[in-house]
Amino acid sequence: MKVLNQSGMRWFLALFVLIHVGCFIGLVMFDEESLRGFNPQSPNLTHIFGTTTTGLDIGYILANSIPITLWFLTLSVGAVFCFALCLGIVFGYCQRLNSYLPLLRIIEMVNSIPMLMVLVILGYYHWLFWGTFLILLVVFKWPLIAQIVQGLTLSQRRSIPVMVAQNAGFQSHKILRHYFLPKIFKALMPKVPTLAISIFNTLAIMDYLGYSFIGAPSLGSLIAEGKDNLYAPWILLSGLGGLLVVNLPFIIWSFLAIEPNDNDKRLTHA
Repeated sequence: MKVLNQSGMRWFLALFVLIHVGCFIGLVMFDEESLRGFNPQSPNLTHIFGTTTTGLDIGYILANSIPITLWFLTLSVGAVFCFALCLGIVFGYCQRLNSYLPLLRIIEMVNSIPMLMVLVILGYYHWLFWGTFLILLVVFKWPLIAQIVQGLTLSQRRSIPVMVAQNAGFQSHKILRHYFLPKIFKALMPKVPTLAISIFNTLAIMDYLGYSFIGAPSLGSLIAEGKDNLYAPWILLSGLGGLLVVNLPFIIWSFLAIEPNDNDKRLTHA
Protein backbone atom coordinates (compact mmCIF):
# COMPACT_ATOMS: atom_id res chain seq x y z
CA MET A 1 0.00 0.00 0.00
CA LYS A 2 1.17 3.55 -0.74
CA VAL A 3 0.96 6.56 1.52
CA LEU A 4 0.72 10.30 1.03
CA ASN A 5 3.87 12.39 0.84
CA GLN A 6 3.21 15.68 2.63
CA SER A 7 5.85 17.53 0.61
CA GLY A 8 4.28 16.35 -2.64
CA MET A 9 0.84 17.42 -1.43
CA ARG A 10 2.21 20.89 -0.71
CA TRP A 11 3.50 21.07 -4.27
CA PHE A 12 0.08 20.00 -5.55
CA LEU A 13 -1.78 22.62 -3.51
CA ALA A 14 0.78 25.32 -4.36
CA LEU A 15 0.42 24.63 -8.09
CA PHE A 16 -3.38 24.50 -7.77
CA VAL A 17 -3.43 27.93 -6.11
CA LEU A 18 -0.81 29.33 -8.49
CA ILE A 19 -2.87 28.40 -11.55
CA HIS A 20 -5.94 30.13 -10.09
CA VAL A 21 -3.95 33.25 -9.16
CA GLY A 22 -2.43 33.43 -12.65
CA CYS A 23 -5.83 33.07 -14.32
CA PHE A 24 -7.35 35.67 -12.00
CA ILE A 25 -4.58 38.16 -12.80
CA GLY A 26 -5.09 37.45 -16.49
CA LEU A 27 -8.82 38.13 -16.25
CA VAL A 28 -8.23 41.40 -14.38
CA MET A 29 -5.82 42.61 -17.07
CA PHE A 30 -8.38 42.15 -19.86
CA ASP A 31 -10.82 44.86 -20.84
CA GLU A 32 -13.51 45.00 -23.50
CA GLU A 33 -11.21 46.63 -26.06
CA SER A 34 -8.41 44.09 -25.68
CA LEU A 35 -10.72 41.07 -25.99
CA ARG A 36 -11.27 41.57 -29.69
CA GLY A 37 -8.73 41.51 -32.50
CA PHE A 38 -8.53 40.57 -36.14
CA ASN A 39 -9.97 37.24 -37.33
CA PRO A 40 -7.64 35.50 -36.51
CA GLN A 41 -4.53 37.31 -35.29
CA SER A 42 -1.18 35.67 -34.50
CA PRO A 43 0.41 36.12 -31.05
CA ASN A 44 1.73 39.62 -30.39
CA LEU A 45 2.18 42.09 -27.55
CA THR A 46 -1.52 42.95 -27.48
CA HIS A 47 -2.77 39.37 -27.76
CA ILE A 48 -0.08 37.14 -26.25
CA PHE A 49 -1.71 33.88 -27.35
CA GLY A 50 -3.33 35.31 -30.46
CA THR A 51 -7.01 35.40 -31.32
CA THR A 52 -9.55 32.90 -32.62
CA THR A 53 -11.32 32.98 -35.97
CA THR A 54 -14.00 35.15 -34.38
CA GLY A 55 -11.38 37.57 -33.05
CA LEU A 56 -11.70 36.60 -29.37
CA ASP A 57 -8.50 36.72 -27.34
CA ILE A 58 -7.25 33.18 -26.60
CA GLY A 59 -5.62 34.28 -23.34
CA TYR A 60 -9.01 35.36 -22.05
CA ILE A 61 -10.49 31.98 -23.02
CA LEU A 62 -7.73 30.13 -21.14
CA ALA A 63 -7.93 32.36 -18.06
CA ASN A 64 -11.70 31.95 -17.93
CA SER A 65 -12.06 28.21 -18.66
CA ILE A 66 -9.11 26.70 -16.72
CA PRO A 67 -10.28 27.68 -13.17
CA ILE A 68 -13.87 26.66 -13.94
CA THR A 69 -12.66 23.28 -15.22
CA LEU A 70 -10.45 22.70 -12.16
CA TRP A 71 -13.26 23.49 -9.73
CA PHE A 72 -15.69 21.29 -11.61
CA LEU A 73 -13.14 18.45 -11.46
CA THR A 74 -12.76 18.98 -7.70
CA LEU A 75 -16.53 18.90 -7.21
CA SER A 76 -17.07 15.86 -9.43
CA VAL A 77 -14.19 13.83 -7.93
CA GLY A 78 -15.48 14.59 -4.43
CA ALA A 79 -19.02 13.55 -5.38
CA VAL A 80 -17.86 10.30 -6.97
CA PHE A 81 -15.65 9.43 -4.00
CA CYS A 82 -18.38 10.12 -1.43
CA PHE A 83 -20.95 8.04 -3.29
CA ALA A 84 -18.55 5.16 -3.99
CA LEU A 85 -17.20 5.22 -0.43
CA CYS A 86 -20.67 4.95 1.10
CA LEU A 87 -21.73 2.24 -1.33
CA GLY A 88 -18.55 0.17 -0.87
CA ILE A 89 -18.70 0.33 2.94
CA VAL A 90 -22.38 -0.60 3.04
CA PHE A 91 -21.95 -3.61 0.75
CA GLY A 92 -18.70 -4.64 2.44
CA TYR A 93 -19.85 -4.29 6.03
CA CYS A 94 -23.37 -5.67 5.55
CA GLN A 95 -22.77 -9.10 4.06
CA ARG A 96 -26.47 -9.98 3.98
CA LEU A 97 -27.19 -7.07 1.66
CA ASN A 98 -24.41 -8.24 -0.66
CA SER A 99 -25.93 -11.72 -0.80
CA TYR A 100 -29.34 -10.37 -1.89
CA LEU A 101 -27.97 -7.72 -4.27
CA PRO A 102 -24.34 -8.49 -5.29
CA LEU A 103 -22.30 -5.35 -5.88
CA LEU A 104 -20.28 -7.00 -8.64
CA ARG A 105 -23.44 -7.61 -10.68
CA ILE A 106 -24.38 -3.93 -10.36
CA ILE A 107 -20.87 -2.93 -11.45
CA GLU A 108 -21.09 -5.20 -14.49
CA MET A 109 -24.39 -3.63 -15.52
CA VAL A 110 -23.06 -0.08 -15.10
CA ASN A 111 -19.87 -0.84 -17.03
CA SER A 112 -21.89 -2.31 -19.90
CA ILE A 113 -23.57 1.07 -20.57
CA PRO A 114 -21.51 3.37 -22.89
CA MET A 115 -21.26 6.62 -20.97
CA LEU A 116 -20.11 8.74 -23.92
CA MET A 117 -23.09 7.69 -26.03
CA VAL A 118 -25.49 8.68 -23.24
CA LEU A 119 -23.78 12.07 -22.90
CA VAL A 120 -23.90 12.72 -26.65
CA ILE A 121 -27.63 11.88 -26.77
CA LEU A 122 -28.36 14.22 -23.87
CA GLY A 123 -26.22 16.92 -25.44
CA TYR A 124 -27.97 16.55 -28.79
CA TYR A 125 -31.35 17.18 -27.17
CA HIS A 126 -29.91 20.04 -25.04
CA TRP A 127 -30.43 18.17 -21.78
CA LEU A 128 -26.79 18.31 -20.72
CA PHE A 129 -26.26 20.78 -17.89
CA TRP A 130 -24.02 21.01 -14.82
CA GLY A 131 -26.38 18.93 -12.73
CA THR A 132 -27.08 16.19 -15.28
CA PHE A 133 -23.40 15.85 -16.18
CA LEU A 134 -22.40 15.62 -12.51
CA ILE A 135 -25.08 13.00 -11.82
CA LEU A 136 -23.99 10.92 -14.81
CA LEU A 137 -20.36 11.11 -13.70
CA VAL A 138 -21.35 9.78 -10.28
CA VAL A 139 -23.46 7.04 -11.87
CA PHE A 140 -20.75 5.82 -14.28
CA LYS A 141 -17.48 6.52 -12.43
CA TRP A 142 -18.17 4.94 -9.03
CA PRO A 143 -17.63 1.20 -9.78
CA LEU A 144 -13.81 1.09 -9.51
CA ILE A 145 -13.69 3.07 -6.26
CA ALA A 146 -16.61 1.14 -4.72
CA GLN A 147 -15.02 -2.20 -5.60
CA ILE A 148 -11.77 -1.24 -3.85
CA VAL A 149 -13.66 0.02 -0.79
CA GLN A 150 -15.75 -3.14 -0.60
CA GLY A 151 -12.66 -5.37 -0.79
CA LEU A 152 -10.88 -3.44 1.96
CA THR A 153 -14.01 -3.45 4.12
CA LEU A 154 -14.47 -7.20 3.73
CA SER A 155 -10.83 -7.91 4.64
CA GLN A 156 -10.80 -5.47 7.55
CA ARG A 157 -14.10 -6.78 8.90
CA ARG A 158 -12.48 -10.09 9.81
CA SER A 159 -9.43 -8.55 11.48
CA ILE A 160 -8.82 -9.14 15.18
CA PRO A 161 -9.12 -5.47 16.33
CA VAL A 162 -12.51 -5.13 14.63
CA MET A 163 -13.80 -8.38 16.10
CA VAL A 164 -12.62 -7.34 19.56
CA ALA A 165 -14.36 -3.97 19.20
CA GLN A 166 -17.56 -5.67 18.07
CA ASN A 167 -17.49 -8.07 21.02
CA ALA A 168 -16.85 -5.14 23.36
CA GLY A 169 -20.10 -3.56 22.20
CA PHE A 170 -18.76 -0.57 20.26
CA GLN A 171 -21.19 1.01 17.85
CA SER A 172 -20.74 0.37 14.14
CA HIS A 173 -20.06 3.99 13.17
CA LYS A 174 -17.24 4.22 15.75
CA ILE A 175 -15.70 1.01 14.44
CA LEU A 176 -15.90 2.28 10.88
CA ARG A 177 -14.36 5.61 11.82
CA HIS A 178 -11.42 4.17 13.77
CA TYR A 179 -10.58 0.95 11.92
CA PHE A 180 -11.94 1.23 8.38
CA LEU A 181 -11.79 4.81 7.12
CA PRO A 182 -8.05 5.49 7.69
CA LYS A 183 -6.96 2.46 5.64
CA ILE A 184 -9.60 3.08 2.98
CA PHE A 185 -8.49 6.68 2.48
CA LYS A 186 -4.84 5.64 2.20
CA ALA A 187 -5.75 3.12 -0.46
CA LEU A 188 -7.93 5.57 -2.42
CA MET A 189 -5.56 8.53 -2.54
CA PRO A 190 -3.54 7.12 -5.49
CA LYS A 191 -6.81 6.82 -7.43
CA VAL A 192 -7.60 10.56 -7.22
CA PRO A 193 -5.46 11.71 -10.20
CA THR A 194 -6.62 8.77 -12.33
CA LEU A 195 -10.27 9.59 -11.67
CA ALA A 196 -9.75 13.34 -12.16
CA ILE A 197 -7.95 12.91 -15.49
CA SER A 198 -10.61 10.43 -16.64
CA ILE A 199 -13.39 12.92 -15.85
CA PHE A 200 -11.47 15.74 -17.51
CA ASN A 201 -10.98 13.67 -20.67
CA THR A 202 -14.74 13.07 -20.82
CA LEU A 203 -15.40 16.77 -20.31
CA ALA A 204 -12.88 17.76 -23.01
CA ILE A 205 -14.38 15.27 -25.49
CA MET A 206 -17.87 16.70 -24.95
CA ASP A 207 -16.50 20.22 -25.44
CA TYR A 208 -14.70 19.07 -28.59
CA LEU A 209 -17.93 17.61 -29.98
CA GLY A 210 -19.73 20.89 -29.35
CA TYR A 211 -21.75 19.90 -26.26
CA SER A 212 -20.07 22.25 -23.80
CA PHE A 213 -21.95 23.45 -20.73
CA ILE A 214 -19.00 25.21 -19.04
CA GLY A 215 -19.28 28.12 -21.42
CA ALA A 216 -18.39 28.82 -25.00
CA PRO A 217 -15.63 28.82 -25.97
CA SER A 218 -13.88 26.28 -23.73
CA LEU A 219 -10.71 24.19 -23.96
CA GLY A 220 -12.27 21.41 -26.02
CA SER A 221 -13.97 23.84 -28.39
CA LEU A 222 -10.67 25.70 -28.75
CA ILE A 223 -8.99 22.48 -29.90
CA ALA A 224 -11.86 21.79 -32.31
CA GLU A 225 -11.52 25.26 -33.78
CA GLY A 226 -7.75 24.85 -34.09
CA LYS A 227 -8.20 21.53 -35.87
CA ASP A 228 -10.52 23.12 -38.43
CA ASN A 229 -8.16 26.10 -38.94
CA LEU A 230 -4.66 24.66 -39.18
CA TYR A 231 -3.44 27.82 -40.93
CA ALA A 232 -3.64 29.40 -37.44
CA PRO A 233 -1.63 26.85 -35.39
CA TRP A 234 -1.59 29.01 -32.26
CA ILE A 235 -5.27 28.17 -31.65
CA LEU A 236 -4.64 24.43 -31.50
CA LEU A 237 -1.40 24.81 -29.52
CA SER A 238 -3.10 27.08 -26.98
CA GLY A 239 -5.91 24.56 -26.51
CA LEU A 240 -3.44 21.71 -26.00
CA GLY A 241 -1.48 23.89 -23.57
CA GLY A 242 -4.66 24.52 -21.59
CA LEU A 243 -5.26 20.77 -21.36
CA LEU A 244 -1.73 20.31 -20.03
CA VAL A 245 -2.19 23.05 -17.41
CA VAL A 246 -5.38 21.40 -16.10
CA ASN A 247 -3.71 17.96 -15.98
CA LEU A 248 -0.46 19.22 -14.43
CA PRO A 249 -1.59 19.30 -10.74
CA PHE A 250 -2.87 15.73 -10.97
CA ILE A 251 0.31 14.57 -12.72
CA ILE A 252 2.28 16.05 -9.82
CA TRP A 253 -0.09 14.26 -7.43
CA SER A 254 0.71 10.96 -9.17
CA PHE A 255 4.50 11.35 -9.06
CA LEU A 256 5.19 13.41 -5.94
CA ALA A 257 2.25 13.07 -3.55
CA ILE A 258 2.28 9.25 -3.43
CA GLU A 259 5.20 7.22 -2.17
CA PRO A 260 5.72 3.58 -1.07
CA ASN A 261 5.47 2.84 2.62
CA ASP A 262 8.27 1.29 4.66
CA ASN A 263 7.24 -2.30 3.89
CA ASP A 264 7.31 -1.66 0.13
CA LYS A 265 10.72 0.00 0.42
CA ARG A 266 12.15 -2.97 2.32
CA LEU A 267 10.80 -5.38 -0.29
CA THR A 268 12.30 -3.27 -3.10
CA HIS A 269 15.75 -3.12 -1.50
CA ALA A 270 15.63 -6.82 -0.69
